[in-house]
Amino acid sequence: MKIGILTYHRSINYGAYLQAYALQNAISKYMGPAVKVEIIDYDSECSTRFYNKIYKKAKGEIDYDRFVQYIKFKLCIKRLKRSRHHFCSDDLDITNEFLKQQQYDLIVVGSDEIWKTDGMRGFPTAYWLHDLCDTTRKISYAASSRNRIDRLGKDKIKYIADSLSGFEYIGVRDRYTKKLVDSVVNKDISIQNCDPVFLHDFVPDETQFSKLKNKNPLFNEKKVLLIMIPDDKLCNLIKLKMGDEYVIVSVMDRNQSADLNILGLGPFEWVNLIAHADCVVTNRFHGCVFSVKFNKPFIAVDDYDDEDSSKMLDLLERMGLEDHYYPYQGRKIPKLRHGVVARIKEIIQKETDYKIMINNEQRCSDSFFDYLSKYKEGM
Repeated sequence: MKIGILTYHRSINYGAYLQAYALQNAISKYMGPAVKVEIIDYDSECSTRFYNKIYKKAKGEIDYDRFVQYIKFKLCIKRLKRSRHHFCSDDLDITNEFLKQQQYDLIVVGSDEIWKTDGMRGFPTAYWLHDLCDTTRKISYAASSRNRIDRLGKDKIKYIADSLSGFEYIGVRDRYTKKLVDSVVNKDISIQNCDPVFLHDFVPDETQFSKLKNKNPLFNEKKVLLIMIPDDKLCNLIKLKMGDEYVIVSVMDRNQSADLNILGLGPFEWVNLIAHADCVVTNRFHGCVFSVKFNKPFIAVDDYDDEDSSKMLDLLERMGLEDHYYPYQGRKIPKLRHGVVARIKEIIQKETDYKIMINNEQRCSDSFFDYLSKYKEGM
């Protein structure tokens, strides 16, 4: 049996890469060595162009940190078991032909925002598997969209409905995508899954962190507070209020007020830094996920979504961690920054063991593996 996973594995994005890595490992472990499970090494041309430019500044100069990050992500692609051929195209007919030639028994699309209809990849995309009319079975795992049906035109709704009609199992990551899918097909058909990162054990690299501590003596003097949000005023306030006890380390974005800016990290270096932090302040979904996995006090500072469409809030409410969420869309308001700091201090004082919550999340994958079991038992 041959299973292909179609997802955003080539994105220069920590969550996108790590969910692909985790999903492949989880399926491979469950199905056993007799089944070939590979990442379909496909990418769109528009996505390739976008990520090829992210390390260039406005004047065409190279952003060194982003360039290093870009190279590390490219190297990490080798850690994925991929299809023999890499294919890049925006032509869906040609892409479908490529997928048919791979002769997969089953294609899994997801996780991540593969069904987003207003992203930089445009619409429609290959991730809907539209018109893939061969013997390949189609399912999704923890697919995400976060688009509202009332913002989609009739043509998009019809295209989505026609595409989903060919799926035997539809797993989604958040309640907003579930609402979209169920509304489009006018049936309670989708099942909410956990992010695949919850299904894989990421083991911290102690040797790597020891080298980082030797390079940055501040790590030996104070606790480590990671900040993952591009807001220097917030970073400065956190340093002012908590800097006596914590070394403030900014990752992903440069904040001048941070004690240390550690940028240009590869995916596993990023995970390792979270694993060794004492507290995390993040506006990234997977920053929340890995904070939970490594049992770290954290606060999700949401400066992107409204509360009624926040993927971080959806996750935290399901886990009973709503107090870790802080809406921050109006971050120009000074009192909101003070509210973030106050919430951090509250969270740090709590003793929360996330093990039960993680187990509950992992159970959200049971129906997916139940589906796969019929193939496993039939081998």
